[in-house]
Order: sequence, then structure tokens, then C-alpha cells
Amino acid sequence: GQRPPQPAGAGIGRDFAGALTILLNLCGLFFYTASNAQSAEDYFKSGINKYDGKDFNGSIADFTRAIELKPKYPGAFYNRGTVKNKIKDYTGAIEDFTRAIDQYPNYIEAYLNRGIAKKNLGDFAAATIDYNKALEIDPKYAKAYENRGIAKYSLKDTSGAITDFNKSIEFNPKNYMTYYNLAKIKKDLNDLNGAVENYDKAIELNPNYAEAYNNRGTAKYLKPDYKAAIEDYNKAIEIYPLYADAYYNRGISKFMTDDKTGGCADVNKSIELGYAFAEETRKKYCH
Repeated sequence: GQRPPQPAGAGIGRDFAGALTILLNLCGLFFYTASNAQSAEDYFKSGINKYDGKDFNGSIADFTRAIELKPKYPGAFYNRGTVKNKIKDYTGAIEDFTRAIDQYPNYIEAYLNRGIAKKNLGDFAAATIDYNKALEIDPKYAKAYENRGIAKYSLKDTSGAITDFNKSIEFNPKNYMTYYNLAKIKKDLNDLNGAVENYDKAIELNPNYAEAYNNRGTAKYLKPDYKAAIEDYNKAIEIYPLYADAYYNRGISKFMTDDKTGGCADVNKSIELGYAFAEETRKKYCH
């Protein structure tokens, strides 16, 4: 028989690290002097407030001023690196995380986020080294296992990635992104039942995660269970009405259930929303 069209789906988790966080845990621990400590701390706090207000350039300027007043200030270097990571200045972020680590060698969050910056530059092997160091400091650091799993997946070490995702779940069973990423790997390995189970868990933890519904629908489509897939695509679109991939996937699922009218309407909607690859399917099914 003719091979059905293949669904669109998001890759392994879009935000591998979760939200980058400004940490306060080191802001008051290092090298204060009576002459400038308060001013440095004021700039530090102002940098955090500007970050929260999405004034990233202002935040960087304030952390820079704090460092000028107190050069041995690992928390300020870390936070400035975090902001640079946010604005995609990954090289600058790596430099700041390295300075933070030089001043405080067990700064576990700096190792993690330096690894993330290296990952963002495509250097997954170097990122893995930083995640390894974070895990030396804390062997139960779930976020480091999660990120190392992503790096291993990118390096084609699928079994290592699965092991790390499972370790991350062991130490933090409430992180829906880890289940989502594990499901993505299982789908790629054609373990469709395992993928659906992990998407189930991701959705249980985050019922508004549209991508998980879309990708669970894809796993069901491939089983094939087109009606169940359509239900998941319905939910993804309900959560995010501009979800082009989900419209396309629902459309091809409708074709498989002989609903040509509904399928063409969804494929047309996906094109309207910018899913260019749908044009070939429209030509084939919507004469």
C-alpha cells in the first residue's frame, strides 16, 4: 500500500535546560570590604531586578559595575553569564561562568550553565565535561543528568542518553521535560508504547504542554491509531490555536480516516500558519 504522509513533530526538548535562573546563593559570601560592599550589592540586586524586568543590557551593566567594585564576586560573574546566555552571547557567558568557577571551584550551577552555553554553541562533548563536573560535586543533581542526556543524544549515544534521563527522573520525578525528552528517544527507537507512556507522564505533570500532546499524537499515528491521534492534536490546538504542526498532523490523520474535507481544511490552515512542507500534501490529497 501507499506509505501515509509522515507527521511533523518537535525535536528533543526545545528548552534543554529549562529557564535559566538568577541565583542569589553566593551574593553575600565572598570578599566584602567596608568601603564598597554595599554599593556592589546594590548593583547586584539592581541587576537581578532588571533581569526580571527583561532589561537584559541594563542587567549586564549592573553586574559589570558590581564586579568593578568587587572583582572577587563569583555570584556576579555567574549572574552576568546567565544573562549573556539569555541574549545568546554564549562565548561571553562561558567566559563569565569560567571566572565564577575560578573564584569558587565548586560552583555547581556555573558548571551546569557553562555546559549549556557550550551546548548552545554546538560543542556537546565539551558540554558533557561540564555536566560530568557538576555530577562529581553532586551525584544527585537531576538537572545535570537531564542536560548530559541531551548532549549524549546529540552525540548519538542513545543508550547513554536514556540512562541519564532515567537518573534525572530518579532524583526529580516532577520534571515533565525529562519525560518528554525520554519519550522522544523512544519514539525514534520505534518503541511507540514506551513513548506514549512517557508523554502521558509529561502531560500529567504539565496538562498545558501542547508539544507533548502533538508528539503523543504522532506516536499514536505511527502505531497506527488515527482516531486517538486526532484527539491529541485537538488538544494541542485547543491549548495553542496557532500550532501549525498540529493542524498539519491532524489533517493527515483525517486523510487516513477518509475525512478528506476535514483533512484539507487542516492542511490549508497549517500552510496559512507557515508550515511550508504541507504544500506537497495539499497537492496530493486536495485536488
